[in-house]
Amino acid sequence: MIMQKKYALIIGGDRGPCQQARFGNWASLMNSTISGECEFVFCTSPIMDPYILAHTATVVIPRPCLEMHKGNIRRYAELKKKYKYEIVVDFDDVLWKIDGKSPLTEYNPSPLDIDESDRVIEESLKWVDRVLCSTEFLAYCFCYRFGKQWVEKVTVLPNYAFGSLGWEKSVRRKKPLVVYGGSLCHFKDNDHGDFKGWIEPITTAIEEGIIDFLAFGDDRGVFPEKTLLEPCVDSSMWLATLSNIHPDIYIAPLQTNLFNKCKSPLKALEASVTGSAFVASVFPGSPYKPFVPQLCAVTKDTTADGIVEIFKALQDPVIRKECVKTTRHAVASRCLVAEMKPARDNFVKTLFGKFVEIV
Repeated sequence: MIMQKKYALIIGGDRGPCQQARFGNWASLMNSTISGECEFVFCTSPIMDPYILAHTATVVIPRPCLEMHKGNIRRYAELKKKYKYEIVVDFDDVLWKIDGKSPLTEYNPSPLDIDESDRVIEESLKWVDRVLCSTEFLAYCFCYRFGKQWVEKVTVLPNYAFGSLGWEKSVRRKKPLVVYGGSLCHFKDNDHGDFKGWIEPITTAIEEGIIDFLAFGDDRGVFPEKTLLEPCVDSSMWLATLSNIHPDIYIAPLQTNLFNKCKSPLKALEASVTGSAFVASVFPGSPYKPFVPQLCAVTKDTTADGIVEIFKALQDPVIRKECVKTTRHAVASRCLVAEMKPARDNFVKTLFGKFVEIV
């Protein structure tokens, strides 16, 4: 690759799991492997050092939904003419109103104010050169809300699987360990949310000795009594933690709604990295549909007994191994493995834009 400028500044408002998956993991991988051709500076506070700005190709503001983010965009816009970089915003969830309504579900306890987020995004766009979205559908939703003039300026930057940041180990268990690694925003106190239809079969499978079940954080009155609960993990350590646990089965329950249709298949990528059989909700528009083995697909017609039967089938390590191979093939065939050259080239070219030539 030929670099005109070497830095991409990622100015996040936090170090949450989404920003870690989309940029922090790339920074860890690329900064140690590309011999200084380009560098990813991933931080929570604006960097205004003149030398760095002079060598910066792209300033990325992920999830710009607060006044703080708008202020950062404005500050960089004031210096853009002098230092000649691009200002890019990035989205991995739908954080704006669709047809005047919030996309957040009633069971999502996120404190995000969608009215404010929608306003901040719209007001910030006058300073923005390009927009990145994690999926095609999310990009469509962005243009639907903010106008067709953005069609040529919106690029899909998918999430990737990071095999080198995780590892597999041989674990002998009497029964499969099922892990839920999703965000706590998928349910709220005593409301099953995305787990609707899943808790009964998980409870049955635990009581019948078919599986053990592990989740992170507070169960909020949702999970079965015998759930193994682990504390929430710092996002920078998530893949390492998940790899160390090495789930036999990794589940991703989702309800059918716009917010979930906009999600990326991040949990499928994590399952492929950790060698876990991937059991997930499949519906029209589900982000997981291309990655779920037929045996492991939970549809609207799958009963509680049907989910228990999936867990029973996956007690067989040979069947689990075949399911892992299916998910990994789906990930690799779409060039979503970060260590593959096409994935690296696409990530760098998408992020650096006109300032890089891949050779």
